[in-house]
Amino acid sequence: MSYPIETVPICFTDSTKQGTIPVWAKKYNARGVAYAKVMEGQRPGVVIVHAKNPGELQKHAQQTRRLAGKLIQGKSPFQVVVHFDKGTKGQEVTEMAGVFKLFPRLAPRLNFSWSRQNLKDRVLEAAAKYAAEEEERQKEFPDALAQAKEVIAATRQLRSSSGRLSATAIASALGLKDAQMAALLGRSRQALAKTPDAPAIQQALIPFERIVRLCAVLKKPNFLAWLQRKNPHLDELSPLEVITSGRPEVVADLVEAMLTGTPS
Repeated sequence: MSYPIETVPICFTDSTKQGTIPVWAKKYNARGVAYAKVMEGQRPGVVIVHAKNPGELQKHAQQTRRLAGKLIQGKSPFQVVVHFDKGTKGQEVTEMAGVFKLFPRLAPRLNFSWSRQNLKDRVLEAAAKYAAEEEERQKEFPDALAQAKEVIAATRQLRSSSGRLSATAIASALGLKDAQMAALLGRSRQALAKTPDAPAIQQALIPFERIVRLCAVLKKPNFLAWLQRKNPHLDELSPLEVITSGRPEVVADLVEAMLTGTPS
């Protein structure tokens, strides 16, 4: 089964401010964040680093190298598109060489866009690379828990009649308000209410579905109590605090370790 491009996480960030999502990208699984927030919440996927020109990016070299380091340390596949409003005519190769130094060891995952006109093409090309790599990764490391009949039964209510995950159903299962779930997904409450099982948010909902799998061994009241209880594996934060801070994958990994009997 191919990995749908519509679900690839696309993260727009900026060297000087909060990233802005172009109009064409709003049909995809896109979000706009600041540099420091790229690794929070869902997987980075395709990260678009915007700067007016290479000189502006160089001014923020330290933050850019820090972002590159976090991407390398992460467990997930990713692609980076460095997007400039314009470069220096005839100096593109030299400018690209300077950017490679800001992203050490990331050359195979680095793509360039020199104008708004070709940004969409570069981003979708990077998304296709990510999708192909993620598909191969899932073949190599299949989600064994997803096939367990207890897990299937515990998470059946999270899906709509379309078979896709429903954000509102997941919010209810976690004891979250729809507005909270919308914020975690980078969507408006109105958009989520209209299409809670939109294809574009399916990948982002997976960590939340993995958390609810704990209901395979805990009754609903005990699960909700667990979500609110301080946890030594989460630096004495409650799972709910970690989830609402935008890091559901951290809690999802903990639940998986608990269900497989391998907590750290």
